[in-house]
Amino acid sequence: MCEGHEEHRGRGGRGFRGFGRRGAFPPREVWLEHLQAQRQRLAESLANVDELIRRLEDPPAAPPQGAL
Repeated sequence: MCEGHEEHRGRGGRGFRGFGRRGAFPPREVWLEHLQAQRQRLAESLANVDELIRRLEDPPAAPPQGAL
């Protein structure tokens, strides 16, 4: 075995979770399920970002007169 290549073993490539470049390609249904779940997570993250932007854009409410 060539020296220097051992650290690359076991990384699994950049493919779909659990599937390396040389591994079996997951079925269409698995990809669809994975992508739908990812879309849901992204939609939730986007909603959180939208809410934060709204909060930052709205000026803070002025405290009532005479209150300290």
